Amino acid sequence: MKHFFRFLVFCWLLLFATTVFAQTKVVVIPMGGNKAVGDATAQDVVEGKTFSSDSGTGLTGTRSPGIPATTGQTLCYDTVGDQISCTGTGQDGEVQKGVAVTPRFINNGDGTVTDNLTGLIWLQEGNCTTFFAGDAAVSNSRPWQVALDAANQLASGYCGLTDGSAAGDWRLPNLRELQSLVDYSQISPSLPAGNPFLNTVSSDYWSSTTYALYTNYAWLVNFSNGSDSYYYGKSSSYYVRAVRGGQ
Repeated sequence: MKHFFRFLVFCWLLLFATTVFAQTKVVVIPMGGNKAVGDATAQDVVEGKTFSSDSGTGLTGTRSPGIPATTGQTLCYDTVGDQISCTGTGQDGEVQKGVAVTPRFINNGDGTVTDNLTGLIWLQEGNCTTFFAGDAAVSNSRPWQVALDAANQLASGYCGLTDGSAAGDWRLPNLRELQSLVDYSQISPSLPAGNPFLNTVSSDYWSSTTYALYTNYAWLVNFSNGSDSYYYGKSSSYYVRAVRGGQ
């Protein structure tokens, strides 16, 4: 009887250990060939994969702050603008530093686009004219405060959205968020090739960021050439693309 009891205890412990192991099993994603450490690659962490390291298991990936995205440039040019071989130039097209993920964007099929690089969820439609019931504007282009209000009141049922979102879920992106969409190898619009966005106007889009020198101005990003050096008076009318999520 004693041996039978010990056998039952052993079976219970074995079952418990197996269950715990199954619950804590992790995917080890090595980086830079250093499999002993098992850190995640840039793409693994922005995708939120689980990984382990010498210091622990079950860790989830978060991209280190301060790592910029790639610009999108893969070609090199001389001083008169002719394309040349990138080898030894030190140009962006040769070095291609920064974080990149593939695929960059996911079309969610509900009027939204997920950016796998930043984790932000963007409104797919780039030229919506009616953001909410009673929207008095007759076009997407509108003054800054009206643009802020439109983005804040956006909800499912408007601008092609069928995602179930409610007013208050969406907002006008800040300058850094808006800049993150720019691909500097593209023009008109300056978005990554093959992106799923619709009707992006090759013009200026408002950010929610005020220009500190003159606080009656706000920053914009121009999606014709990707420039973000523009700031205009808040009473001027420019385009709106809403975003949600982010940290």
